[in-house]
Amino acid sequence: MNEISHPRLHLRAADERLASSFYTGRRYLPLLLGVAGAGFLTIYLLARFGALGEPAPQLLYVAAITFLAAIAELSVLSLARQKKGILAHLYGVALVAIYAVLLVLFWQGIAILSIPFVLAPALQALRNGFPRKSIPALLLPVITAILGILYLHFNPPVDRLQSGSPAAVASLVFLLASGILLATIIIISQNRRFRSLQSLLLTAFVLIVTVSTVMTAILSAVGAYTNSQAQIFNSLEAVTSLKMNQIEGLVADSRNDTDTLLADPRFMSSTSQALLAANSDLAVEESVKRTARSRMVDVLGAEEESYNEIMVLDTSGNVIVSTDPGREGTSFADKTFFANGVSGFYVEFAEETLFGIENLIIASPIADSAKNANQGVLILRSNAAHLKEIMETTAGFPELETYLVDTQFRPITRTHATAEVIDSQAAVEAVTDRVSGIRKMYSNYAGQQVLGYYAWFSPMQAAIIAEVPLSFVVTSSLQYLVGSALLAMFVIAVSIAAVVISARAIADPIRLLVDTSENFAAGKFFARATLDRSDEIGVLAHAYNQMADQLQEMIGKLEQRVMDRTHELESQTLRLRVAAEIARDAAAARDLGELLDRTAELICSRFGVDHTGIFLLDKNREYAVLVASPTEAGRKMLENNHKLRVGEIGIVGRVAATGEP
Repeated sequence: MNEISHPRLHLRAADERLASSFYTGRRYLPLLLGVAGAGFLTIYLLARFGALGEPAPQLLYVAAITFLAAIAELSVLSLARQKKGILAHLYGVALVAIYAVLLVLFWQGIAILSIPFVLAPALQALRNGFPRKSIPALLLPVITAILGILYLHFNPPVDRLQSGSPAAVASLVFLLASGILLATIIIISQNRRFRSLQSLLLTAFVLIVTVSTVMTAILSAVGAYTNSQAQIFNSLEAVTSLKMNQIEGLVADSRNDTDTLLADPRFMSSTSQALLAANSDLAVEESVKRTARSRMVDVLGAEEESYNEIMVLDTSGNVIVSTDPGREGTSFADKTFFANGVSGFYVEFAEETLFGIENLIIASPIADSAKNANQGVLILRSNAAHLKEIMETTAGFPELETYLVDTQFRPITRTHATAEVIDSQAAVEAVTDRVSGIRKMYSNYAGQQVLGYYAWFSPMQAAIIAEVPLSFVVTSSLQYLVGSALLAMFVIAVSIAAVVISARAIADPIRLLVDTSENFAAGKFFARATLDRSDEIGVLAHAYNQMADQLQEMIGKLEQRVMDRTHELESQTLRLRVAAEIARDAAAARDLGELLDRTAELICSRFGVDHTGIFLLDKNREYAVLVASPTEAGRKMLENNHKLRVGEIGIVGRVAATGEP
C-alpha cells in the first residue's frame, strides 16, 4: 500500500508545484493579450483612415485571434488555480502553439519570432520539473506548430500582412513594447532584492515611462513616415497631372495649327497641285511649291507657337514641300512619325540627325477633297526644348524625376542617370497594360528604390513616370525621428524628475514610520508618528500611534506591577530576616522582657519606622498593656504603665479585639 501511495503523493506534489509556477509566470498573460488585441484593432483603424499607410484587413484577423487567445488563457489559468499544473502546462503549450501558427498564417515575416515563442512555455515546463512520462505529450504540439509555421512561411495560402508595411511595423513595436512592460511589471513585482520602497518605485516608474515614451516616439515616426509617403505620392500625382496638362495644352495648340492649315482651301489646293506636279515640269512644280510654302507661312506665321519647319510628305514618305527647300526630296519613309502620321494625328520627340536635337514632330494625314484617301502627311517640326524642360525639371523639388518612355521602352526625355532602356515595373505596366494613375514603391531603371506614380499618356503615345527616391522619404522621416527622439529624451528626463519626486513623496512618509517604529522598539516609548495625511499612509500612522499608546500603557502597568511585586518581595524578605534575627535572639534571651525589648528594637531599626510598641493582653483580656518600646516616647509610656482597653477606638484596641492585622 505504501509503495503505491508514494508515487501518487509525488505526482500530486509535482502537480501542485507546476500549478504554482504556471500561475505565477502566466497570470498577466491574458492582460497582455487583451491589450495587444486592442492595439492591433487600433492600428487597423488608424490604417483604415490613412494614418498608417494602406489598410491592412489581416490586422482584424490578428486582433480577433488575440482576443480569443486571451479568453482561452483565462480557462487555462483556472486549471492552475485548481492545482492541476500538468494539465495546465499541456493546454498552455498547445494554446501558444495554435496562436503562433495563426499569427504566421496572417502575418508575413513573423515566423522567426514565432518559433521561440512556441518553445518558451515548453522549456519553462521542463525547467520546473515536468514529469518525464508526460514529456512526449508536451512536445507534440511544439513540434507540430514548428512544422506548421515553416510550411505556412514558405507556402502561404492567403494574402498576409506585409512585415515591411507601416501597419505591421507599428503592430510589432506595440506588441514588443507591451511585452516589455508586462515583463518589467512581473519581474519587479516578484523581486525581493530591493532594499527600499523608493528604489522599487523609481525603477518601475522609470522603466514604464521610458518604454512607453520610446514606443510612442517610434509609432509617431512610423506615422510620420507613412504621412510622408502619402504626401510624396500626392505630390507625384499632382506634378504628373500638371505636366500632362501642360504638354496636352502644347499638343492641343499644335493640333489646332494642323487643323487650321488643313482647313485652309488655298493651302490644300496648292498642296494637292504640288503632290500631283511631282516629277513633272520643274517650272510648274517649283511654282506650285512656292505657293504652298507661302501659304504655310501666311497661315501659321502669326501663331504664337513658332515652328522650325513645315513639310508635306507624299504617301511614300518623300518630302514634297518644305519651308526649308533644301529638305525637299528627302525620304522619311522609315521614320515613326511618318508611319503613324499616315493613319492619324501623332506627336513625338525625335532625335533625328537631319533635324538636330530636341525636336517635337507633329504629324497629321492629308486627305483628298472627298476625304476618302490620304494624299500625304503634314509634318510640323518645332523646338522641343520647352516641352522637355517641363518634363525634366520640377521647380522646388529637385529630388523628383519625371520622364517619358516610348513603346520600345526607350527614354524620350532625359533621366537623372543614363539609361538606354527603361524596363522598370512602372514602364512595363504603363506601356504594356496601358494603366493609369498607379502609385507604388519599386526599383527604378537604375535599381534604386523609389516611390513612383505612372500612367499611359496617349497624346504622346508614351508612359509618363514620376519618381522620388525612397532614401529622400527615409531621410525626411529620420529627421522627424531625431526631433521626436530629442523630444522623447526631454519628456523622459522630466518624467524621471517627476517620478523621483513622486517616489520620495510616497517613500519618505513610510520611511518616517519605519524610523519611528525602530525608536519605539529601541525603548523610546514616547516616539510617535507626526504625519498629517488623509490617505492610507495617514491612516497607518494614526493606527500606529494608537497601538503605541496602548503598548506604552500596557508596559507602564507591567512596570508598576513589577515594582509593586518587587517591593512586596523585599518587604517579605526583610520580615523574614527580622524574624530570623528575633528567633536567634529568642534562643539566647534570658527572659521574655529581654526578648520583647530586642524584638521591638529590631523592628524599629530594620523597617525604619519612627515608633514601635509591643502590647500584651492582661490576664482578664480587658487591656492591651505596653510591655516593650525602644523609643523615648515609648519608654515614658512604659514608666506610666500605658495600656489601652480592648475594643476601644484606635488601631491597637481594634487589633487586640479582632486579632487581625
